[in-house]
Amino acid sequence: MSKENDHNNIEDVPLTADGFDSCFIGYFQRAGGIHIAVYDYELCVESLIEEGLSWEDAIEHMEFNVVGGWVGEGTPAFIHKIPIEDFRTLAGEYYA
Repeated sequence: MSKENDHNNIEDVPLTADGFDSCFIGYFQRAGGIHIAVYDYELCVESLIEEGLSWEDAIEHMEFNVVGGWVGEGTPAFIHKIPIEDFRTLAGEYYA
């Protein structure tokens, strides 16, 4: 498959999250993968609150309409900034 054809499928290209440019913090990459846009989850919630949503509605919107919106390998990622100890506790739940 040529590079021209590689990008005809939306699942093969990096995507951005509409309306969250001010919350963009960079990108991540892994071996053999495409660059993935990364956003600060808390900044996204704050942005929605500034637009008039309550905190609860902003969280619900993020979870169901933004983070939950898988559109392929190029789907943006949303980072929760937490201490490593908290992450290890969270990750430990997968191995329990």
